[in-house]
Amino acid sequence: MARWPLHPPPLEDELLSSWIVRLAVTYHVAPFTFCREALALQHPTPRTLDHQPPPALLTRLADVTGCPIARVVATTLQRYEGCLFGAITAPVPAAMLAMMQGIGPDRSCATHWTRARKPWRGADATPWLFPPQQAVTLQFCPHCVRDDAMASPRTAWRLALTTACPKHRVLLREGCLHCGVPVDVVFLSWRHTSFRYCLCGADLGQASTVAAPPALAALTDRIHEAVTTGAVRLDGTASLPAETYFTILRAFVEAVRLTRGRQPWAEACWRTLGVEPVDIRPHLAVPFEAQPLAWRVDTMQLVSDLLTEWPSHFLASCQRVALKAVPLLRRMQGLPPALLRPLVHVLMAQDPPTLTRFMLATPGTSPPSWPDLTVWAGEYLTACRRLGMADQVIRSRSRGLPAPWYTALDDALFAERVDRAVTRAVARASSPMVAGAFLTAPYSRGVAQTGVCTRLLHSPSLLGLPRAETCCTIDSNGNGFLHQEDV
Repeated sequence: MARWPLHPPPLEDELLSSWIVRLAVTYHVAPFTFCREALALQHPTPRTLDHQPPPALLTRLADVTGCPIARVVATTLQRYEGCLFGAITAPVPAAMLAMMQGIGPDRSCATHWTRARKPWRGADATPWLFPPQQAVTLQFCPHCVRDDAMASPRTAWRLALTTACPKHRVLLREGCLHCGVPVDVVFLSWRHTSFRYCLCGADLGQASTVAAPPALAALTDRIHEAVTTGAVRLDGTASLPAETYFTILRAFVEAVRLTRGRQPWAEACWRTLGVEPVDIRPHLAVPFEAQPLAWRVDTMQLVSDLLTEWPSHFLASCQRVALKAVPLLRRMQGLPPALLRPLVHVLMAQDPPTLTRFMLATPGTSPPSWPDLTVWAGEYLTACRRLGMADQVIRSRSRGLPAPWYTALDDALFAERVDRAVTRAVARASSPMVAGAFLTAPYSRGVAQTGVCTRLLHSPSLLGLPRAETCCTIDSNGNGFLHQEDV
């Protein structure tokens, strides 16, 4: 197919409909006429072209403009497939639904909201995309419109989760402040080819802006990172694939929506923003994509705060409603390991015996260090000691652990007992020996079972004997006695 003589390439992140308008303007043809005569499109609409353009159209544009087909596809919302969602034309993947069903501090029945949202299973209800029948399906950043040499709508402005500009860190707008016309009409009207000025003549680039709250600005940066790199790293956690991250984000968005009669955790979260749940419940009952920009901004700000410094802010929100550790973990089983492990680590400090028994009985929740029982026993004892538990209490509350785990714990308790006895014996010694001056050699657990254990303390330099060793004999009562032996 012959290439057109004039074929300006698409701009960075430009929508397909905008590119077609610029091609039409290049040839001084009305956009609708250009689509019908040059592209063989009958009754085209910008929303249809940006969401699900005919494959033949993309191929034709690539041929006549010389633009790679991948770059042409990138002007449509199909560029986000495999990242924000599985596919525009396919139902929500079962794996995504399963993960979201397992994330919700308020939900005794984790499948409640997914069952209630039957439209999500349809091909015309893709997560994060505005409903096709909605009046407003495009937003804009006044600073981007003002600073661009050639203003054009971005693909990111077609996404419901985009509420702030990652470059200028200001909230987006939905329409002209002067006349109130939605930006859809201004940017994507076939009768209007200027993207800088509204139909009323107002300069959209001079519209007033509001700085994005810090939490929302941080979330916007992460969204941009996930979309552009395919992965994102939360505070102190391992890197997450973009699709996993957006699934988690979606789950928290649904968790704070007030869709049922009683949701104490979500209600408490909204009160931290100074909003009373009774006032916003009608607004949040609407699906996120159909909410006005102001409510989506508040929702994303709240979710961002919950995910910041994970899991401290999230656990603080749970403590406001006195949500206990075990019920919380039951309702958060959908979290990926990168987020579940830090959560478990913090909760373990609250009640180590109960949490350990629960996690051993729940597949997929054990931290990576747990297969090493020695490491686990050390962490377990440290957590118990912080709570002021004595040896007898630790043993009593740990009786329900499996035999290998209890044996590792018993060994760790015995090692602590030996250390205490050696420290006391060294402190009582009349020689200038102090506990911190010794290097301890391994001891024998088998000897201890008969009531006596010997722990070697190498200190030839202090004793002045190059071939001497100081030994500590510990009896069955935990008392240690120092003596010297020649080697």
